[in-house]
Amino acid sequence: YLIALQSTSPPITLVPPHPSYLLPPPPEKYYTMATPEIVGKYRSLLQECQQMTTKVSELESERNEHKLVEETLEPLDPDRRAFRLVGGVLVERTVKEVLPSVKGNRENLEQVIATMSERLTTKQKETAELKAKYNLSE
Repeated sequence: YLIALQSTSPPITLVPPHPSYLLPPPPEKYYTMATPEIVGKYRSLLQECQQMTTKVSELESERNEHKLVEETLEPLDPDRRAFRLVGGVLVERTVKEVLPSVKGNRENLEQVIATMSERLTTKQKETAELKAKYNLSE
């Protein structure tokens, strides 16, 4: 109860508190210490982001290799022999047979890289929001 002073009698009156004072504060806004589950989720998200970054980097390297092969094969005679590694087996083909598949693989890699980059950005935003919401440090 709150005590209110009044100038008329009685000199002291007991006033019940407003109902909003009885409600506990929303727990999300007032976390100062994060729970182990939240810290675990945060660390898991950080690890996922790191793994995705590594994978995107690997795919970009592979794409660059495909681009280099493509640039090397383009000026060559289409009927010239070319060797391609297929499933661990070296296969003899011609440039005109190999070049379209190299281009197709590069394009597929670019699509996968774009998709993974979008997912990575989403995960990074989710991680940043969790960090800000619960005042986490790395």
